[in-house]
Amino acid sequence: MELVFDHAIGFSTLRGGLHCHPNGVEYLHAAGASLVICNVAKSRGQHILCGHSGVISAMCLSKSGALIASGERGSSSDVLIWKYESLSIVHRLAEHDHEVTAIAFSDDEELLCTVGGIEDGKLVIWDTSTAEIVTMALLEPLPCMCAAWCGTKLDAKRRLTTEYQLCTASGSTACIWSIDPYAGKLQRERVVMDGRGSIVRHLSCIAFAPLTGMVLGTTTTGDIMSINLKTKTAVASSVIASGSGSRLEAIALSQQGLVYVGARNGTITALDCKLREIAVNKLPAAVVALSLVPGIEDELLVGTSTGLIYRLQTQLSFSKCLLVSESHAGAVRSLSFASGTAVFATSSLDRTLRVWDIADYKTSAVATVQRSGEPLCLILTLDFIVSGWTDGIIRMHDTCSGEPLWQIGHAHPHGGVASLLLAHSQRFVVSGGVLGEVRVWELRSRKLVSHLKEHSAPVTGLALRADDHTLLTCSKDRSFLCWDLLEERRISSHVQRMGGINKIALSKDERFVFVVGQERRLTKWDLREQNASCQANLSHDGLDEASAIALSHCGHFIATGGKSREVKLWNAADVSLVAKVTGHSDVINDLAFSPCDEQLISVGEDGSILVWKTRTRL
Repeated sequence: MELVFDHAIGFSTLRGGLHCHPNGVEYLHAAGASLVICNVAKSRGQHILCGHSGVISAMCLSKSGALIASGERGSSSDVLIWKYESLSIVHRLAEHDHEVTAIAFSDDEELLCTVGGIEDGKLVIWDTSTAEIVTMALLEPLPCMCAAWCGTKLDAKRRLTTEYQLCTASGSTACIWSIDPYAGKLQRERVVMDGRGSIVRHLSCIAFAPLTGMVLGTTTTGDIMSINLKTKTAVASSVIASGSGSRLEAIALSQQGLVYVGARNGTITALDCKLREIAVNKLPAAVVALSLVPGIEDELLVGTSTGLIYRLQTQLSFSKCLLVSESHAGAVRSLSFASGTAVFATSSLDRTLRVWDIADYKTSAVATVQRSGEPLCLILTLDFIVSGWTDGIIRMHDTCSGEPLWQIGHAHPHGGVASLLLAHSQRFVVSGGVLGEVRVWELRSRKLVSHLKEHSAPVTGLALRADDHTLLTCSKDRSFLCWDLLEERRISSHVQRMGGINKIALSKDERFVFVVGQERRLTKWDLREQNASCQANLSHDGLDEASAIALSHCGHFIATGGKSREVKLWNAADVSLVAKVTGHSDVINDLAFSPCDEQLISVGEDGSILVWKTRTRL
């Protein structure tokens, strides 16, 4: 058995983190530590590029679409250059420390500019063919969040030279750089900014307009700065957005000279080459990225802060707005399939519950809870979603509409609801609390019918036999307990030597239990024996702590995921490793097999939902 990438749901809300390919068919964006290439017209047919160890903090696409560059945040902070055609890494550039804040290809794709964060402070110019440093300089002031190439420098007689021009922006300071790649020289000139009296403008995004020869920069005060490359001066235009949320976050330029800007209040404005307003549209969330679809007149892809990507068929009137993809805007904590169906639900720290159809990966319902805690666990059926929250409330929502149905207030008021389990008969739900309490609630009356308290630490996992009489609970106190729900008493107790237990899974024949936790092993227990039957280290270095476990419906395989960010597949009979794949950039929080075992879904702290196909090796 092997795992093969099938689909990714996730959108990192980077400034400039959405790019349409010149082929007019595909677009790419970052999702955690991965780059995802998608089809504009359909949800299937994705490709995922994995090579970073940290979260991607900056990315760009070359003018012809032949190359991709991406930089990361973290201990390595490498910059990767990818070949689009082969989806392979061409160069790994290791010069920056802590974070890469901006990346840009020159128009001829010969040079690449990379900018480091506050701790690094370097501007580096690379030769894209040899991966060698052409020249570099220290930036001031910091941080520098955006960079844009500005064509070739002109001499005093307005003739082309061999020197490149580059513009960088650091808050209220903009600089024009002259780069001679043959001599390795780099010269900087500061732009004289127009402050209009006491108002100081901070640039948030910049782009070069070839038709006018100007650099256009969006500002945090809602207007556009025009930078003259010859005189090195900047002048503010009329205000594009005003009031709360007027900060401009994104800019895109068409070949005809039209300018599109997006604001934090969700406003998208179309301007002509003289920066006169043509059309305005409003989206329900802040705009973080804009990209024009090549070959289609005035068609725009828009990325928002809530993880949504829209397609605007503007025709200069923004008459149509189509939703291309959806994702969570925060860490995804839990996952659940509706029994026997291809429908699954996820919960996120953005306080939303989303219901997805694995057939097209589109959302069929969204439940949003305002002024509440955060959802930690959930259970999905075809009729309702039951979820547990950090504010101690168990909530139920309608699966089809996402509308709230009822809630159990103060179910676990101290620390919240750590785990949930629905009975096979759907007559009751079991909840586990942070203080070690296990409670059974009748669904019809929503009354507490049983309270079991023997754990001394958070109850992290629950499992129930098919008869709904025998309950298994695991906890951070290193133990998992077996309970008789009819008599409300403990039947047996199993304790592992070191560390708490994070998750538990019951075998198909209900004879064996699989647990993972701080012991950093996958352990198989026979419920009839006091000691573990067999166990396996999750990693060779002993550092991988699993926080998620799932048993296949056929009962032959166990999937685990955790701090190593790898999804691992194990043989359930002897807990031997079968396969492992990497796609997440942070801790994996939950796993689930589809009812037919054809897909395995993983969700993580990076906000991504990854779908893996299970395939039998020939």
